[in-house]
Amino acid sequence: MEIISKFYLSLFEYQFNNLSHILVECNYSINILNQNIHSGIIKEAMKNRIIRSHFELNNVKEFVKANLNTKLRNIVLLHLSDNNSSCKEFKKAMESLTFEKVEIADRGLRMELSER
Repeated sequence: MEIISKFYLSLFEYQFNNLSHILVECNYSINILNQNIHSGIIKEAMKNRIIRSHFELNNVKEFVKANLNTKLRNIVLLHLSDNNSSCKEFKKAMESLTFEKVEIADRGLRMELSER
């Protein structure tokens, strides 16, 4: 938990003005990760590595909230874990937070990322 707290404190160092698009890793949900560890899908030993090296859904939500502005048009979630994420859940969570267009990056996704 200390790792998450330290990250959270540094999260707000990453505030940007007038972003029109946010492309951000949203690799896992701590709830899904814990369920997968409990059910044996993911080994307990992997938990710290995942937490230290990937961006968790709740932290992504805080990052996006810190960067909301009137010019924001798109949010693209990148690098979702095969085992520790849910495309539908993540997209719904971000859409309810921002009401902006949210996409899940997948092979073949094409978007125009202009300021207009």
